[in-house]
Amino acid sequence: MFVLDADKFNPRLDEREELSLNKFEKQHLLVNYDSGLTVAVSSIFSTKAQMYLVLKETGSLQIWNSKSGQIMNRLHFNEQCSSMAAHSKFPLVAVGTQSGRLIFIDLSDENTPKIIENCRVHKRAIKLLKYC
Repeated sequence: MFVLDADKFNPRLDEREELSLNKFEKQHLLVNYDSGLTVAVSSIFSTKAQMYLVLKETGSLQIWNSKSGQIMNRLHFNEQCSSMAAHSKFPLVAVGTQSGRLIFIDLSDENTPKIIENCRVHKRAIKLLKYC
């Protein structure tokens, strides 16, 4: 993904059109270049930053910094993903796959996310995950 700063955005306009760039001043346009459908989006807090996560069907987990709007890291799994749940109090994420695997990721250090568990728990896709 890359971030396009709206202040530097210079659209080509027809002479008859008018556009106020003031409404774009505080906004950023996010463009996703990882392939595949988005399976889940979630937010998570660490001791350093508030992050949001984007899980792609193709097995890519993107880790974004909410304040800067920049991608901080990315994990790639070797299988298609079907669900994700982020813990509300701890920097822990669970990802379910189409093949029935459950992957736990420690995000306490967003610069070096760690897969702490990867196990098969079902024969079919894990379609829903939730922390209680």
